[in-house]
This record gives sequence, structure tokens and C-alpha cells, in this order.
Amino acid sequence: MQRDIDDQERHAKDTCMKDVDRECQALYQTKEGKRLLKDLAKKLTDEIEFKARLKKGASSTASPVTDPVDKPIQEDAAIPRKKADMDTMAKKQHAMQMFRKKSESITASYRLLRDELKAKIQVELADALSQDNRPLRIGCVSNACSNSKFFVGRLCHVAFYARSVDRDVLLRHFVTGTLDRAWTSDALFELSAVRFTKALEFAPTDGPMLASFAVNICSALKYDLEQRRSQNMYKAKVRRALRAFRSTENVEGCAEILRNLPHDVRFSDLFREAYACVNELHPTYWTRQSNVSLLELDALPPHFFMSGETKSSSMAGLSRDEVTVYADIIRRVIVEYPTHYGDGLTDLKWICDLETDSVVLYFVLWIRAGEDSRRFDLSGVPDVTDVDMDVVTGANRSCLAFNLHGCVHLTSKTLCTLSLRCSALETLDVGQIPHLTDDVLVALSKTCPNLKAIHMDRCPLISDVGVEALEACRDLREVGFGFCVRVTDDALLSLASHTRLSALNVSGCLQLSDFVGLANILPASTTLTSLDISGCRRLTDHGIIAIGTRCTKLTHVNLAFCDKVTDRGIWVRCRPSPNIRTYVQTYVSVMLMLQAITHNCLDLVSLNVQELHLVTDNVFSFDQQGDGRAVVSKLLLAKLRTVVLADCKLLTDTGIAYLLHRARHLQSMDVSGCYHLTNQGLEFITTDIFNGSITGEHLTVLDLSYCMSLSSDGVRFVRERCKQLVTVSLTGCILLQDAEVIELVKACGKIANLGLGFCRELSDDVLIAISDCLWLDSLFINRCAKMTDVGVCAVASQCTGLLAVNLSSCKRVTDVAVDRLYDNCPKLAHLDVTYCPHVTRGAASRFSIHRPGMMLRTDFESQGSQEQGEGSEAAAEKLFRQHSWKQHPVAVVGTSSHEQVMVDKPLRDAALLR
Repeated sequence: MQRDIDDQERHAKDTCMKDVDRECQALYQTKEGKRLLKDLAKKLTDEIEFKARLKKGASSTASPVTDPVDKPIQEDAAIPRKKADMDTMAKKQHAMQMFRKKSESITASYRLLRDELKAKIQVELADALSQDNRPLRIGCVSNACSNSKFFVGRLCHVAFYARSVDRDVLLRHFVTGTLDRAWTSDALFELSAVRFTKALEFAPTDGPMLASFAVNICSALKYDLEQRRSQNMYKAKVRRALRAFRSTENVEGCAEILRNLPHDVRFSDLFREAYACVNELHPTYWTRQSNVSLLELDALPPHFFMSGETKSSSMAGLSRDEVTVYADIIRRVIVEYPTHYGDGLTDLKWICDLETDSVVLYFVLWIRAGEDSRRFDLSGVPDVTDVDMDVVTGANRSCLAFNLHGCVHLTSKTLCTLSLRCSALETLDVGQIPHLTDDVLVALSKTCPNLKAIHMDRCPLISDVGVEALEACRDLREVGFGFCVRVTDDALLSLASHTRLSALNVSGCLQLSDFVGLANILPASTTLTSLDISGCRRLTDHGIIAIGTRCTKLTHVNLAFCDKVTDRGIWVRCRPSPNIRTYVQTYVSVMLMLQAITHNCLDLVSLNVQELHLVTDNVFSFDQQGDGRAVVSKLLLAKLRTVVLADCKLLTDTGIAYLLHRARHLQSMDVSGCYHLTNQGLEFITTDIFNGSITGEHLTVLDLSYCMSLSSDGVRFVRERCKQLVTVSLTGCILLQDAEVIELVKACGKIANLGLGFCRELSDDVLIAISDCLWLDSLFINRCAKMTDVGVCAVASQCTGLLAVNLSSCKRVTDVAVDRLYDNCPKLAHLDVTYCPHVTRGAASRFSIHRPGMMLRTDFESQGSQEQGEGSEAAAEKLFRQHSWKQHPVAVVGTSSHEQVMVDKPLRDAALLR
């Protein structure tokens, strides 16, 4: 394709000169062309005469002795040109100018074609990479059409032929494939098992015999796996063989069964049982010389536990038993092959000293994935202990970064030891460890002078003492103390001494109020680009205005829940009513506060103004009277990519129109809870209100939750223009119907996170369309009363990579749907089945027993279920915003706290119930 474009460009340039000659000849015949030639000829004559005078002046100032050879040239240059010569030169010059313009235009057009081709190739490569985890689909399934062009049913056999074959051969193959041979195959397998058993009585340790027997037993597992009854029946046969080998103490037979099991996560239980059987019979069996070698054993767990993946993120869906088995295998391999993992040179024997199995597994997967061995992210293994960290820091003293977010078993003493051993530490995240004290920050300030980023969100024991100690770290650039309630203005002012500070997160620090002092201390050329002050309700409008006018390089700003103005504000003359006076005063304060941000921070990329109830449409329009700068009028919100306007009650369709008119490359938009948003607002999202051009085509995240005035007519605008959507939340849009949602699903094939909660008119047809068209990560259908097991099972069968599902208050959902989710979705991490009367404790207990790490929310009286469901509501309800905020993590830290969600969502749900 690239070669074709090059050939086309070359051909276009070749024909360009001929076209130019033809156009010039036609132009020269007109009066305009003759006038043009006359002007060009006069200009050329003047240039030649001017050059001749320059040469003459130069020759007169030079030495009188000159070279006689140069005289004819100088005299010839002084000879005046004829009119015909001037006309010819003018024609050539004009033709070259036209050729140059056309050639540049051709080059630009083909450069655009190349860019489009590269973009198309990148999209295709991304789609190909995303399809690696999708199941292969062959044929066509349609519930509405049934004729010669459509196949309706379930595929049983697929045949590929390397050459053309006769019709009779095809028919013979078809008849053979459609015959039910399950009973025949079972009988043959049983017969072969009996004969193998008799043969093993004479040669119980014969290698080929054991291998053949294991292949025979395990081959039955590959047939009819879609039926649970068949799975259980064939697994029972393998278990009987394992029991027979255990009773005869035939360890080689158990090892052969382990090696020949089909590589599928559905046989994880058989793999663990076979491994335990071998260890029980012969604890030291696994060696370099064993029949099933250690390296061969090491390659098996990823296929049975993680579908062949070897990334550390694949640990999320593993059960406790799977982690234990995998970690035991890793320890055995490292004892024999200390440099097996990683680059093949680094000794990893220190991993055997780790006491937590999940930490052992994490480090091996991290190294196998080729990650930086000096930067560790342990936030996915929160059960890491002090002993583990002592081993890790002792063996990796050159570490530069640790992410220990949520590792609640670590103590301040351990982190002080970490700072002492890893003196080159640059980044540390120890958020959500509530018992950490100021000693950690004091130790870091003394031993880690190169510290660049520190995050200690939700550490309530941190005070000004620890923050002020960080003044010794002169290269500090990122600071996060969200919800550290003991931090005051003194600590805030001490942070201003860091001249390279680029990101500041003090969300939820209720004692902060003096941002005016912070702005005055910061240098004029401050590097601060990210500011999160959400939930700091004591902040005044003057402080935020000072920040906006001083820190003009801000790109990420979070002002969520900063709606209580405590200062005097800006006085506005009005009628002498105290209520009206207070309202107008506060309104003008908030308006000036936001305009100080939007009109001064022209590089703004992310803006969060959630629950600023006084935000109106004027915030996103240019203040011609108050500002008037032409550059601001041109660049206002031009770089904005993410905006959160949730629960801005005064915002209307006009404000959305102003926003999309300026933020034409917006990628993420949250307008949930904006009651005044109507179908016309959705039209303004996709069409410019002033010139009618297309907007919203770059949107990937769109949250329309609880905009209850929206109907199916408004969704049509989104479906036609927003083709790049990945996350869509329509929760609470109670007027939606099946037809338009199905069309949205078919038109936007990249949707991975979909929220349809409280859409009571939607039925199983929507879920069937989702299963046919989408590959979902999360699905929320809470309180969709018309949805049943049919739709949920269809989604579970096709979208096997589901991470979160909310089935709360789906009265028609039963254990069948829950069982299908358990069988087909091994990575499911969030499940809500509260108020589902037909879902029993037995179905839900499979998740709680075999997947202890997942968030399961039920309404059973069992204490274990309540403990597992605790805190899952906040994570589940805000999942869509979390997906959109991953692109800009600094701008949104602290906006989705458990306390906020637990207050907001019940109010919305109660409004819908009324």
C-alpha cells in the first residue's frame, strides 16, 4: 500500500508540469495573463539593471589592474536585455512558481494519505492485539433470519481442506461428523483403560506404557467440554486413575497424567490434585533427571492458572490454592536453577526466603514480563509482610521505586529500613496504610536525597512534622497527601519551597485554607502542572483565584466538592434581601474562581468540578468584558481532554454546547446527575452549535448516568458520531428502549464498559446483542427487571474476560446465570447479586470459597459474605469513572472516596424508586 502511494505521488508530479504548461498557455492568451507577464518582465528587467549597477560599482572600487578575460563578461552583463528575452524569462519564472505550488500541494495531500494509512495500520494492529484473548468465532448466528445464507445453531465440527475434494467426500465427512459417537468413544476409552490396567500389573514403571495410559485418560477431557455433566464425568475418570496410582504408589503415573492434561484453566483442579499426589508419594521427585523435569513442570502453571499469560496483572483471578501451588513450583525451580528466570545471569535465590506465596509469584511474573527490576509495584499483593520487605530490600538495594499502595501489613519501622537500604529511592507510594507515622517521612528526608515523588494518601497519622521534613529533598516533584486530616497550612507553605514541584494532591485535607499564601510563595515560573484540592471545603475563592493566576502552567485541576465559599467573596449590589445577597455573592465567587482557572491555564487538559452546584453555562464561554485577551479567546479550553461535570445542577444544554465548541478534542466527559441535560444536549455534543461541524468524535468515555430526561432519540446522535467510545454509562436513563441501545451496541464496537442500571424497559435482546458485538470488561444491569438468565448467560459465554458485573435487584436472575459467570469468567473481580431472590447462597459461595480476592456483594446473613461485600459498593458504582480517570491519575485522586459514594448513590437510587 505504501509503495502504491509512492508510485501515485511520482506519477502525479510527472503530470504536474504538463498541466502547468497547459494552464500557462491558456492564461497567457488572456488580458490578465498578458498583464501578469508584463509586470513580471518589468520586475526582471529592474533586477538585471540593479545587478549590473552593483557590478559596475564594485569594479570601479577595485584595483585598476584587472584580468582581461573578465572584460567581455562584464560588458555582456551591462548589455540591456531584449523584450522577447524578458517575456521568455517571465514565463519560465511564472511556470516554476505554479509548478512549485502544485507540487507542494501534491506532497501535502500524499503526506496526509500516508498518515491516514499509518493510523489505519496502527488501529488494525491494536485490534489484532486485542483479539488475542477473544474466542474464535466461525459462521453466523442469527435469531431473526433462517435461510440458505445464514447458519442457525451451534457449530460442532470445522474442516479445512488443503485441496479441492469431491462432493461425495464432503458428504461422507458431513455424515461422519453429525453422528453421535459419544457413547462409542466412552466405551472405547473404558475398554482401553481396562487393558492398560491389566498391562500395568506386569510393568507398573514402564515409561512408554505409563505415557500411553496418561494420553488415553486425558484425551477424554477434550470432548464435549461445553456440558458441565460431561466435564464432571471425564474429570471423575482422571481422579479414579490418580487414586489408583496413589494406592499403588506409582509416582510416575501421576506425573504422566499431570504432563498430559489439556492446557486449559478448566482443569486447574486436576493439575493441583496431580501435583499434590506426586509430592505426597515422592516429595523429592522433581529434579533435573526426573521423567517430568523441573523446567517442563515450570512451563505448565501459566496454562492452567492464567490462560497462558505471564504478566503480574494476571494474578488477580487466582485462587489461594493456585497461588500456593505455583509458588511451590517456583521455589523448587530456583533451588536447582537460580538464574532460570529473567536475564539468565541474575541469582534469584533470595526469592526462596520470601514467606508469602503471592509475593513469590509476583516477583517471578514481574521479572518474566521484562519489567524494570529496580521498580516494583506490589499494590497487587497487599498481603506482603515485613519479613518479605526485609528480604526484598536486602537483595535489591539499588531500587528506584516502590508502589506499596494498600499493603496494610507493613509498619513504619519496615519503611524506615527501606529508606535506609535503598538510598537512591526516587518514587514511593504507601497510600492507604493508616498506621504509618511521621517517622517514615523523617527517615526519607535523611537517607533519600534524590526522592522525586511521595504518595501517602489516606494516612491519617501524618502531620506537619513529617511534611516539613521533606524540605531536605530538594528534587521533590510529586507530592500526595490526600485525606491526611492532620496536615495544615504550615505544611502547605513548606511544600512551596520545592521549586520543581509539578504535582500536588491534598484532597480531603479539611484544615487547609491558605492557598493565597502558597501562591505568593511559589516562583513566577512555577512548574506546577497538576493540582488536586478536591474536598478541601475550607478553601476560599481568593485562594483558588490566586492559584489560577499564579500557576498558569496547570494541566490537571481537581476542584470537586469545593463549593463552600467561606470568605467574604465579591460583593454585588442587589435588593436588600440577605438570602438573595448571599446567593449572588457565592455565585459570583464560584464563577470568578472557575474563570480564573479556565482563562489563565490555557494548557488545561483535565478539569474536575464535580458537585459545584453553582456552576452555570457561562463558565465555558469567553469573558469578553472581564478578560478580552485575544489569545485567551483563541486557546480557551482548546487542549481539554477530560472533564467531570457530575451533579452540576445548573448546567444546561447551552453549557455543553459552549464546552464542545472549544474543547473539540475532548476524550472523556462525565455529566452524570445533570438533570437539565436533554436530547438537545447530546446533539450539541456531536454537532457544533455555531458552525454545525462534527464534534465529539474523539470521545472514548461518556457518562450520562441519571440524566433522566434523555431518551432513545438522544442516543441516536451519540451512535452516529461517537465511534471511538470505550466506556458508556447510561445508568438511570429510564426512558431508553431496546431498539436504540441495540443500535448503539452495533455501531460502537469498541465499548468495553457498559452501564445500563435502572433502565427498566431493556430486555434480554440487549444482552444478546452485546454478546454478539462487544467484548466487555464490565457490565452493570442492576434493577433491570426484564433481564433474565438467557441474556446474562449469553454475555458470560461470549465475554469471558469480564472483570465486573452488577446484577443487583434483577429479580429474574437465578443460580444458572451465576454459575455460568463462575464457569466462563475466570477474571471476574467484582460481582453484586444483592436483592436477587432466586440466587442462593450455594451459587454465590463458589466465588467466596475459590476466589477469595474478589469483591462479592450479597444480602445473605452469612458473616463471611458480609465481610467480602464490605466496601465493594463504592468500587462497583464508580467503576466507569475509574476507567476514564486511568489516563490522568493525578487529576482525579481522591474524588471517588467511599464516603462520597455511600452518600450520593442512595440518594439517587431513592429518587428513582420514588
